[in-house]
Amino acid sequence: MLDNSLSFKYLLVDFDNTLVFTNEANNLAYRRSIEDIAQMKMSDKQYQLVVSSMPDQRITAAGLYEIISEILNTILDVPKIATYKNKIYPAFISYIQKNDVLIRALENIKSNPEITIILVTNANPRRVIPILDFFDLENLFERIFYTNNSLDKYSLVISQLNLDPDNLIIIDDDQNQLDSAKLSGVSDIRLIKINPIGVKNDFTFSST
Repeated sequence: MLDNSLSFKYLLVDFDNTLVFTNEANNLAYRRSIEDIAQMKMSDKQYQLVVSSMPDQRITAAGLYEIISEILNTILDVPKIATYKNKIYPAFISYIQKNDVLIRALENIKSNPEITIILVTNANPRRVIPILDFFDLENLFERIFYTNNSLDKYSLVISQLNLDPDNLIIIDDDQNQLDSAKLSGVSDIRLIKINPIGVKNDFTFSST
């Protein structure tokens, strides 16, 4: 929850599993990619083993290098699988869920001209833009900042945009990213962690 007494002019919002919950779409796209590239059928049991072996149950190319041969008993071209996964990803957009609670809060904040809402993401724009278009969310943001797989994306944004860490709020599901933001002087009370399994709490914001 956010302290209602906090003032802020910038709201930095993460994309995957914060604005939209994308794990299922991501994982199913990877499953199809593995099956098509390797010309094999992945059983439901194998698929669940792959998913459960991944941090936050989200399949990544890096994770596949470590566990795919053990589970599928084969060697796969992971870069080719990842590239093909990005190509076919739009077919799985319907499996994505919006974070309706957060989106309603952002819509309310958007009416305040003194607050700038910035989407900050490590995701590829070729994946982000179709999802924003699908859910009609692009107009929520004054700017989209792509951070190219940065392990410290908020420090990067704060530095490049010369933002005051005492005048912003950050919303993300990744505790590591939130912890890294502290290195740029962002205090704990200005960091909001999203639960990607499902958000039920209400968000309340205020500004001066």
